[in-house]
Amino acid sequence: LAASPVFRLLSESERSSDPPAAGMGKEDAFLLFVGSRFAYKNFEGLLEAYSNWPGSDHVKLVVVGALWRTEEIQLLGKLGIAGKVYLLSKVDDEALCQLYSRTLAFISPSLYEGFGIPLLEAMACGCPVIASRIPSSLEVAGERALNFDRTGGWVEYDIEIGRPIEDATLQIRYSDDFGGGKIGVGVDSIASTNIIAMSTGAW
Repeated sequence: LAASPVFRLLSESERSSDPPAAGMGKEDAFLLFVGSRFAYKNFEGLLEAYSNWPGSDHVKLVVVGALWRTEEIQLLGKLGIAGKVYLLSKVDDEALCQLYSRTLAFISPSLYEGFGIPLLEAMACGCPVIASRIPSSLEVAGERALNFDRTGGWVEYDIEIGRPIEDATLQIRYSDDFGGGKIGVGVDSIASTNIIAMSTGAW
């Protein structure tokens, strides 16, 4: 399995200057979640962690996937983050490549996965990855991602899960060298193993 060659490092001239989502500024910093939001994806755990993170006042959360369910809208309101989380429901591969290229980090908080294609897509775009320490994430990204340990059961999303995600986002946000280091290692690894076809455009 491999990601589409559309997912690649973008040169400065290829990068969009448009806001990432309606209602956001074009310079707004954001974290990125991509995919379905079934219980095993632990999306509610991510929202819980994000709501407890002081950095959420300065860093938005962009979600790519299906339209909100009623219970998700209610949870966003309950957690007080409805104005900080932005949903994009119709995103083609080129637009998703732009998002991977601009985000502070792609977050994969799943409790389990079959195979993590979005992790491959993110790394192909030079995007730092924060992922739960599950077999599929370790297989795909290994030490190229910042891994956190998941705990609890099927739909548990209390601070037991949230804290590691929060700590990881803090490291991404405030470390001077983490992002660049993970990008470099991830891109080098992908290139050397030929996991994904990508361009050689300058970062």
